[in-house]
Amino acid sequence: MQLQNLTQKSNESFKEYAQRWIESAARVQPPLLEKELVDTFMSTLQGPYYERMIGSIASSFFDMVVIRERVEEGLKSGKIQGASNGQDGAKRAKLMPLR
Repeated sequence: MQLQNLTQKSNESFKEYAQRWIESAARVQPPLLEKELVDTFMSTLQGPYYERMIGSIASSFFDMVVIRERVEEGLKSGKIQGASNGQDGAKRAKLMPLR
């Protein structure tokens, strides 16, 4: 439950958030299976990132981070529209920077 409640801080890059999340997950006993890691991490994502990534079949936590980076690039380039409209997605992309 604690892992599911972790969220990205406004001043934290996505990579920093992913690192903090995986460090917390490493303390879980018994250790989570890779599929459980991916599913639980996915449940913490917000907005267009969750919407775009939910259909992906990531085989590892690292794959999830790479997919999220690709979604961010798509949002920034305009190839992917945000949740309900382009402005909403652009605002969320600014709130959750990758770098």
